[in-house]
Order: sequence, then structure tokens, then C-alpha cells
Amino acid sequence: MALNIADLAEHAIDAVPDRVALICGDEQLTYALLEEKANRLAHYLLDQGVQKGDKVGLYCRNRNEIVIAMLGIVKAGAILVNVNYRYVEGELRYLFDNSDMVALVHERQYCDRVANVLPDTPTSRRSLWWRTVARPTLSATGEWSSTPRWSRARRSVTSVSEVPTTSTCCIRVVPRASRRA
Repeated sequence: MALNIADLAEHAIDAVPDRVALICGDEQLTYALLEEKANRLAHYLLDQGVQKGDKVGLYCRNRNEIVIAMLGIVKAGAILVNVNYRYVEGELRYLFDNSDMVALVHERQYCDRVANVLPDTPTSRRSLWWRTVARPTLSATGEWSSTPRWSRARRSVTSVSEVPTTSTCCIRVVPRASRRA
């Protein structure tokens, strides 16, 4: 019996690992590959201090990456906070300020909008970028400035180091000491 979305996904993965789980454009992911990518994200979030019951925001359009991120967040034991991709800065500021999110996963196209709002809210301090290149990699970055760069502070993230995507996303995690009491 499935207790949550992660359990339900595990049942499908065990039953039909080689079946196509997601199709977006010409990209297809099997259940096994979906689980692998979601597990990498879940482990990264946990390594960054996200704990069971923490709230993690997801600010993306509908695509394969959003399903991977949703499943990864749930597998980490976190609570998903959906952020409407149409939100403007005022709406984002309100949501970030009132949701107690400790992490935010977002598409790169929203970097400027997020960067304009985060300094005014108690949310994240660390980032992880997904990018599409010949050989996709993930890089952890340090403090947020205007536009994050790939070459900033490095951290070993081998558990999530090869999560291929078709777009760029960012994961920002709040250090436990910076969170609201």
C-alpha cells in the first residue's frame, strides 16, 4: 500500500522499471531513470541540510524536470511548495516570506526575479545549478549575488553529479542556522 507519492513511484519502478514514465518533447525517461535522478536530488537536498518536514519550493514550468524535482523533494521527506511560474516579484516575496521554505528549485530563466526577491526574505543561501551541456554536470555555488555563476565555490556533489536535464534549474538551500526560529 502506497503511503505517499514517493511510495507510489517506488511501486511503479519495481513493477515496470524499463517502461517510459515521462515524455516531454522528444525526451523520454523510464521509471528507473526517473528514480535515479530523483534519488540524486533527494540525497543532495539531505546533504545540504533539508530535513523531514522542511518546505521546499518548486518554481518551474511543466516539463520532465519538474516531475524529477517533485519526486526528489518528496523522497527527501520534505513538503513541496508549488510556486506558480507566472508569479511576479510581489507575489514571490509574499510566498517566500510566509511559506517558511528552506530551499527553492527554479528554472534559470527566473534567476533575476528570484535574485530580486530573496535578499528581502529569510530563504536560501546556497545554490545548485543544473545545466545542459554535452556532458551535464551539477555545481554547488555559494552566496547568491546578482547572477549566479557556474565556477563559484565548489563542493563535492558526486551523488548528484550527472543529472541530465533539458533546461537549467537552480536549487537554493538555507543553512539551518539562518532559518526562522
